[in-house]
Amino acid sequence: MNSQNQSSMLRERFMALNDLQKGRLKGDFKNSFLMLRMIEFVESQPPDKLQSPKLISHLYKIDFHHAEYKIFENRFFKLRRKLLDYLDENTDRESVTNNMLPEEIEWRACLGLVNRGQKGLAFSRLEILEEKCWERNIFELLPHVIDRMIFINQSFNRIKENEPLYQRYKNATTLLNYTLEVLSKVRRIYEINYLKGISFAGTELLFVKKIADKCRNYPRFNFIYHLLSLYYKLGSRAYLQNMQVLGKHHKALHKIYLTHKCLPIFYIPNYQLQQDVHLREITMFYHYNKLEFEEAYGKSCELKEFLSYSSAPKTESFYYNAFRIEMASHRFQEAKKTLKSYEEVLTQNGRTERLSFVHTLLLALSLVSGKGGIKLENPNYSLSMLDRYLQWAEKNENLVFAFQEALIVKASCLLNEGKFIQAKKWVTDPRLDNYFENNKMLHLYRNVFNCIAKGKSDREMGEEFLSESRRMKRKLLHPHSFILLDILENLLIQKCR
Repeated sequence: MNSQNQSSMLRERFMALNDLQKGRLKGDFKNSFLMLRMIEFVESQPPDKLQSPKLISHLYKIDFHHAEYKIFENRFFKLRRKLLDYLDENTDRESVTNNMLPEEIEWRACLGLVNRGQKGLAFSRLEILEEKCWERNIFELLPHVIDRMIFINQSFNRIKENEPLYQRYKNATTLLNYTLEVLSKVRRIYEINYLKGISFAGTELLFVKKIADKCRNYPRFNFIYHLLSLYYKLGSRAYLQNMQVLGKHHKALHKIYLTHKCLPIFYIPNYQLQQDVHLREITMFYHYNKLEFEEAYGKSCELKEFLSYSSAPKTESFYYNAFRIEMASHRFQEAKKTLKSYEEVLTQNGRTERLSFVHTLLLALSLVSGKGGIKLENPNYSLSMLDRYLQWAEKNENLVFAFQEALIVKASCLLNEGKFIQAKKWVTDPRLDNYFENNKMLHLYRNVFNCIAKGKSDREMGEEFLSESRRMKRKLLHPHSFILLDILENLLIQKCR
């Protein structure tokens, strides 16, 4: 194996360690300044940037042209080999492979010590683990940890030392019960929002808030409350006029996360990475809902870079949210590439039933980009997929791309094809009556379609409608409304030349 491959392998093995294993590694080499310096550098570098010459330069403060470079290079090879050997001998490969949580790995290690009769050492490590669990609000593990400590004290006849442990045990079991109740509400809120909308989950959200208020010393509950509230309310039209409410949730969530980054929502493997992704998505979508499209795009780019760097999987919501933001900020070619990637992922995963959704978004993009913008490779196929999506969306609620939006896309496509009567029929569908942000916007849409259908469109009329649309944009609350008016404006430009 060449030197570069060994450096890459070193970083891969190091990054596979959990927090406790990394801490133990640094502790074992606390008297080796050079080793600690190498570990810190390995930890801070992206995978593709970790090169042996950089490591040598960082460790010994010399460059390739130094007269004694070969001597220092050999020293580096020995130091790196020592670290690789240590990782081979001292990491729990099975635990790493199974992606177990660091506290669980330490808990199992402590049980192993107890079983081998090394109870004194086990007790010392359990004390550290208990402190870590309190710090991170990991109530799922705490009662078990304290119970083993009580047992060890009993085996050493240290009965009096158990009194404070029993009090902490009682507190831990109470907090565990609260945690389980809160997490059951988290699951329930997801279903309520999916079936009816977040406004129907008031009782469940109130329960989580009461527990958060009752357990102020344990920020995990407050973290869950604000994340739930912000995530679901961001997707609800009912809160678009109350962005100050969402702003409070966002501020509180950001503050908690900066102070207590390791708090879990669900204590499951790899939860920190999942939560990092989730919170970045929320911040991105928060700016989008505030109509701050450039800020949202910046956060979207940061998320893409983070996903690439961390090798985290990209969810369907990632592709959709990135697409909406790219379309809203008029980065049309980038939005098309995002849809292409989304289509490839769906095809690879055998989820071909979702392709009608992708083609509906593609048609919306072609309308927003206007003449000279995005060209469809197969317009007839995309239109047939739009009809399929309409049939499906009509029977489902709380969709990220609503049935009414798809209706507007259908009507606009017909108008572009010169099928004026059919287009007018779709845009006057009564199911649109309560969808637009305000009646003025609905009337503008219908007036434009009516005039074009009757052949009354001309440059003067087009300019008048364009001016009205642009005035409306200054007062809109919903980001989707911007996109709908972008579609309308492009129709006007094309039809009222």
